[in-house]
Amino acid sequence: DEVDGDIYFTVSNNRVFDNYVLIDNANLHSVAVTGTILGGYANFGSVFNNHVEINGGTFDDFNIYGGYVAGIDGNVYGNSVTINEVKAREEDHIIVFGGYAENGNVNKNIVKIYDSEIPVAFGGFVEVDAEIEHAYEVSGNVVVIKKATVDAAYAGFFNGDTDMTDAGKVHNNYVVVGADGEVGSLLIAGMSEGNADVINNKIILCENSTVTGTVIAGGSDNIESEISGNSINLLQKVDVTGADLYGYKRNTSNTYNNNLNTYNNNLNTYNNNLVIDKGWTGKANSVQNFNNINFNNIVWQPDNDKAILTTNSGNINGSNFNLTLQNGQKVNVGESMLLFKSNNDLGVIANDGNTFNTTLGVATAV
Repeated sequence: DEVDGDIYFTVSNNRVFDNYVLIDNANLHSVAVTGTILGGYANFGSVFNNHVEINGGTFDDFNIYGGYVAGIDGNVYGNSVTINEVKAREEDHIIVFGGYAENGNVNKNIVKIYDSEIPVAFGGFVEVDAEIEHAYEVSGNVVVIKKATVDAAYAGFFNGDTDMTDAGKVHNNYVVVGADGEVGSLLIAGMSEGNADVINNKIILCENSTVTGTVIAGGSDNIESEISGNSINLLQKVDVTGADLYGYKRNTSNTYNNNLNTYNNNLNTYNNNLVIDKGWTGKANSVQNFNNINFNNIVWQPDNDKAILTTNSGNINGSNFNLTLQNGQKVNVGESMLLFKSNNDLGVIANDGNTFNTTLGVATAV
């Protein structure tokens, strides 16, 4: 069917809440340049607890929103988009937003993509006009990808460069890729294309998922914004062989590069972590810009030829390596275990040559 316009439940100038849009096995084509599907839309005020569910069918040229507010100081929270068994190619121009605000706050929205192919997904997105002097938050938004393929996914995104020194925060947003999920080119937990701080965002990769391309725990286009507490978690059997892993990444007029990122280690950039847990071992295309690389709940396997993490590209200069062992491990005096291996010089870790006590009380050399 052709759709000339938008699909939505209700529009208001104040509050929009508790609406549900359900589309089953529809084949929709937007006659307009880009059509929209909305769970709830308000010109001002709050949009909350609205939901879009799409099961099967085909779509092209649509933006899909759980909740959207257009006015200044609006709030978009608790909305969702769930997509099941929908196949959309990149040229179909499908973009999914759990929550979207123009000059407002976006909190605790979720996008769930199952058994589908979707080009782009955002958990929460804030667009800020340059003349606006208000601080906004993008927080607690989630993207879940299971048995599905997404080309690019962002949990929290702040877009806009205002005149304010502290324009807002992108914090506590999550992306979970599991159960045979795939991300093809770009995966970001928290991103600010402006001067918002990016704090405590997390990427969780698990359950036989596969991720290729660029993976960023926290990113910013502003040289002064804080990027801290963000993490990438590698669990179980996730495949990141084709992925470039970044604890943080800045983009300025000088573009992304290792020299710039190394310089910014001491400029509002700290405690960004690569966490390896639940028995993960494997290779990454590159590893860079992590303040800490944590090897958690490790099974002691004294084998100098087999590393937990292997990569031949990136930059681990100044990173701290930390280790905890699973309970019940037997470690004999004189044994060693290889945590990290590279055939190239990727820098000197911060605790090179030091010893520290594991949770079992065994002194371990790094």
